[in-house]
Amino acid sequence: GSAGASVLLGGVLLQAGKLPAALEALGPLKAEPGTEAERRALRSIILGRLGRGGEAARELAAALAGEPRRACGPLSGVDRSSLPLGFFDACLSRIADDATLFVDRGVARFLSKDAAGAEADFRAGLRLKPDSLEAAMSLAALLGAGRRAEALPVMEAALARAGARKAEPVYQRAASLRDSLRQQR
Repeated sequence: GSAGASVLLGGVLLQAGKLPAALEALGPLKAEPGTEAERRALRSIILGRLGRGGEAARELAAALAGEPRRACGPLSGVDRSSLPLGFFDACLSRIADDATLFVDRGVARFLSKDAAGAEADFRAGLRLKPDSLEAAMSLAALLGAGRRAEALPVMEAALARAGARKAEPVYQRAASLRDSLRQQR
């Protein structure tokens, strides 16, 4: 529907850095069921980037109160690595069992130069979902910088658990990282 299209357009405009246009596309009106939480989450991100922190916090709270998994899930057209750390903190305060949220927050922490926090989040993601190749690759890449002896077993264990996913591109990337770590020993 048009509400879904406006959410997608808002996400694309946000990613392009066209914040006022993105905010306008998302509008103040309620979206159709199933897109309202995502619409409010996107509005919160845009408002935060525009320096309107109070409004951003209210929008995110409303999104989380409605459908937290939708508000914190993939957002139309938005690269999750560009989201603020506070977004993931708020999501994890409501949904503490989502491995993907921990990995995404770990990436945000890494990008903000918090390697210890990133490592803790990647490990939390692996604890929640031991076959998460995304969590394993993130942790191994972080550790590989100076702790290769720890990184290789992480990759080997995750690949062993994710054997059913061998045809997926992410499995191939994970296997390539493992092979690279083996050669560096």
